[in-house]
Amino acid sequence: MSTPIRRALFSKVISPLSKSPNEPIGTVKNRPISARYLNFEGSPKCKKLKPPSLAQEVNDVCIKVPSCKKLLINTPNKDHLLLSGISSPKNVNVLGKGAFGTVVSGVYKDSRVAVKVVKLRTHQDGELREKNALGLNHKNVIKIIDVICKANTNYGVVLMEYLGRCRHLQDILDDRAVSLSSATVIKYGLDICAGLHYCHSNNVLHLDLKPANVLLCDGDICKLCDFGNSQRVDCSNEDFCLGTILYAAPELLMGRVPTAKCDIYSFGVLLWQMRYREIPYSNLHGNEVVVYKVSSTHPDF
Repeated sequence: MSTPIRRALFSKVISPLSKSPNEPIGTVKNRPISARYLNFEGSPKCKKLKPPSLAQEVNDVCIKVPSCKKLLINTPNKDHLLLSGISSPKNVNVLGKGAFGTVVSGVYKDSRVAVKVVKLRTHQDGELREKNALGLNHKNVIKIIDVICKANTNYGVVLMEYLGRCRHLQDILDDRAVSLSSATVIKYGLDICAGLHYCHSNNVLHLDLKPANVLLCDGDICKLCDFGNSQRVDCSNEDFCLGTILYAAPELLMGRVPTAKCDIYSFGVLLWQMRYREIPYSNLHGNEVVVYKVSSTHPDF
């Protein structure tokens, strides 16, 4: 049954976020093609398909719909995302966006997920470092469900647990209306430390620890996120990206092999920032920070 349906729907590459045409292929006039009802006249092998229960509860599991809010992660949509990324972000529920890519709300195997679509760099060759965090399961580390990459594609897709109400720690620190007591700083610090210790115990280095990569969730629980710069301890000879200079350990700036101590250095800078609501070296340019760190001198604050 899958062959005629796929041919009818995907005779050419279709954006999962595009709008329905005036007369969708294989349906009654002006009826949108959706996962709720597939009835292709002239194809006797095709039957009505009943989607998973969660897909029935949302109105956006279609391949072609006017207002898509939760992106259905199925094979054709995955193929499109790997080639074209999020071509129409206005039609999805965007959870976050930055230099790394875009995170949107999605549905995968009847579960709500966060879908991170990353533009692949030339040297990545169909690989994403988020794969290093696959299998990690800790309350202070965001759970990565799957990492989808292929060679000769433009994008990679990372499926993560969906956290309905959360903020980046950086947003909290930037919001002067939010006060952080010493007890709160200690609590957040212990959460981050626990997540970091768990990663190191499983031979994973984060290598880009900073407030923007920490999520504050319900119950004031901090979770480490964004493992796009991570590295496994047993792969220490592979190339690595520097991360964020203001949080990077001096040995990384000197090109040495990353170790768990690099994350500990970044953790110390993060603690300083939570305590004083500012970051060391924030008044300096990137090259000046490198000079001070590498030469073991300290600027006047």
